[in-house]
Amino acid sequence: MGARRTGKSHLLADGLEALVYIVNLHFPDEERPNPEWEKRGRRPKVAGYFNQWTREVNAAVEKKKVADPGYVVGNPRDLDVHHAAIPPLTVRPWDQDTTTFLEEAKRHTEKSWPELWEHPVPMEPLRRMRDYLQSFWKARDVRSRDWHIHRARAFYQEHRVRQATRGQTDRIRNARSMDDLRDRYLDWDIQRERTLDEVPPPSEFEMGLFELQRRAEIPSLRPRQCETCVQKGGPVFFLSEKMGTRYCSGECSQASRRRSNLKTWHGNKAKYRPKGR
Repeated sequence: MGARRTGKSHLLADGLEALVYIVNLHFPDEERPNPEWEKRGRRPKVAGYFNQWTREVNAAVEKKKVADPGYVVGNPRDLDVHHAAIPPLTVRPWDQDTTTFLEEAKRHTEKSWPELWEHPVPMEPLRRMRDYLQSFWKARDVRSRDWHIHRARAFYQEHRVRQATRGQTDRIRNARSMDDLRDRYLDWDIQRERTLDEVPPPSEFEMGLFELQRRAEIPSLRPRQCETCVQKGGPVFFLSEKMGTRYCSGECSQASRRRSNLKTWHGNKAKYRPKGR
């Protein structure tokens, strides 16, 4: 039997799990690569899309000229081009409405980040945290990684600051004059700085952020992007467990190996095939 996880390691694992979920979020109002292009065995390249569209337009022009020798090329939109044969580059995941999205996000994050769900519009802080984490994951140098993870940690603490300064915030709203407003704002700023100077008790989410920062300094454990998932447009960010890991799962590794073997075959099939065939 494996060793039981201690309370600290259990909290750390839960915090990391929530962070990996957040960094891979796609929001209902965001476009993502169309999986239909993956089915066709190619990445959604803009050049390939417009080249195919241009070929269809040219074919439609030739068809028009055959039917009407005096035809002059005008607006391509007037042509009988089968745009349905060309899937769009990106799609919006409208199959998941905002309510369903938030319910799923709450199920994955409420335990580690309960303060998020006290916010009147939780999607916005969730999106900001996702953007900070993605910037951290994509950073190529130590300074940039440290910058983005510190921004994520500071943003996470904003809820604690708002709670501690709520009384001063209400007083600012009820100021009766500009001098009164200035004095109350100064009181709020002093309380805010005092709150930020206090070391808060540890939490699952903050422990996860510290762990990300620690792992980024260790090449074998560094946060990575899965090369196969990047092409598929799915969740791409993961945590590696050993040196040289390039894929988030064995399935993605096998898919990459198949693509590599197929590319090698097409580039050398004249050598591989027996002569005379």
